[in-house]
Amino acid sequence: MCKPDIHIRYPSHNIKMEEPNDKHKETELTQEELEFQHIRDVEILNPSTMWKITKNNFHKWACDKYYPKLIEHLNKYLIGFDEWQRTWFMDSEKIISLGINNCIEPKGDSKNPYKYIIQVQRYDSNQLTISEQNIDGEVKEGGPYFTEHYKKVDSFISYFDWINRKAIDPSPKVENNDLLYYYQFSAPYSPDVGVKILHNFELLKMGGIIVPLNKISMLNTKQVEYANLSNTIYKGPMPTGGHPMTISSSFCYNLIFDNCDLSIVTFYKCRMLNLKIIKCNIRQWNFIDCEISGEIKDTELTRVNFIGGNVDIVIKDCKLYEVEGNSSDYNLDFSDCLKALKISYGNQGDDKKSIEYYIKEREYKRRKEAAFLKSDLNYVWHNLRNLQKRERTISKLKSIGNKISKFSFGWLNYHYWGYGRKPNFVLRNSIYTILIFSVLYFVELTNWDILQMNISNLSEAFSTSVSSFSTLGFFTENAKNINKHFIILESLIGALNIGAFIGSLANQKY
Repeated sequence: MCKPDIHIRYPSHNIKMEEPNDKHKETELTQEELEFQHIRDVEILNPSTMWKITKNNFHKWACDKYYPKLIEHLNKYLIGFDEWQRTWFMDSEKIISLGINNCIEPKGDSKNPYKYIIQVQRYDSNQLTISEQNIDGEVKEGGPYFTEHYKKVDSFISYFDWINRKAIDPSPKVENNDLLYYYQFSAPYSPDVGVKILHNFELLKMGGIIVPLNKISMLNTKQVEYANLSNTIYKGPMPTGGHPMTISSSFCYNLIFDNCDLSIVTFYKCRMLNLKIIKCNIRQWNFIDCEISGEIKDTELTRVNFIGGNVDIVIKDCKLYEVEGNSSDYNLDFSDCLKALKISYGNQGDDKKSIEYYIKEREYKRRKEAAFLKSDLNYVWHNLRNLQKRERTISKLKSIGNKISKFSFGWLNYHYWGYGRKPNFVLRNSIYTILIFSVLYFVELTNWDILQMNISNLSEAFSTSVSSFSTLGFFTENAKNINKHFIILESLIGALNIGAFIGSLANQKY
């Protein structure tokens, strides 16, 4: 007989089992502390050093040596910034810890302009974050180690929302609540490239180099705001150990990714002109409200999102897996991105996604025209009585007429058959047509008399509508009591729908 296995459980307060992983973490922390000792008093680090040091050490150094200078500059050159800080108790340290963008960027919700400071509680940590919704008391389930409890600590109105509500321009050097709108370049195509914003504030220079890996051949990812990464090259495999990298409100001109294998990267409100991604494997990237131009070539893209912004990108000879493009801002130009995705999906034989982006592209253009139409109507409304602007107002009225006609045709084109790519739209509209005419025939067969309405008349009205729609003719004697103009009209609509349905089916292969 085999003896059963015997397991002895020692009380934790008597014997502490040391995990090998704990030793490794302790060694890493010691090395990180030694690394920070070497940089803590250095006012300016060169780009290579910034990329080599750990994410935590870079953040601590930037919070001590760089971000306070930026906050001081904002205080000096943004109108009312110091008053906003006093009003909402937002000292420099608090702004830096919560994120500069989080604190100053507008929420864009006129009904509730407040942002909320939320404490996120996990089993072993507490941290503060910014939420646009009040999620006080909510719980996000994730198991014993990842469940998050949310607690509201405070609320405030962002600087740009606060100053806009006062109807004051924050600065002559700021437009559309964008601190990067006016800028100055020096030596733009050299490693010594420099960028200044808002009355000559020099952005932190992290570019002009081939990004180095650390001692164990991994990329030390970064979380940075308001930096200059222009003329930077990412080359070769760049493992990150699953650590995300976030670049916000930064200049990334002439950024090159060459034969890169890189995952979990977010670019937020960055200027990325002349971007080149060549022969790479990129996964879980997000481009949010960025200004982008350039090309992606011979690359495999997996779970990549283009969200808003001004995107003019060429995607050539690439493989796309769950690559999405979405925009809700019609003041910028996003149609080129949708067109590029449409062509790329079509080239790799994914007709379903290609048709989806064909429709998205057409819908985006139609909604953009609607936004311009709304702007023109507002202009006319406010200036119709202004004699000095009357001539221009009349010209606007003429263009409004053209835009209304174009928008109406586009609206009908989409909802009728999805720009010729949605046969299910035609089928849906056909069913609605048959039902509407059935009701008309039903009330005619009963002479609009409620007492004469019965199931027999309803059945006859429906069968007459179906036969008329399909242009087959009448099936019943009572059909002669129905207005012939209705039957002729339904027959014409039916013939049109049948043709449109067949045509849209033929267009499924884009």
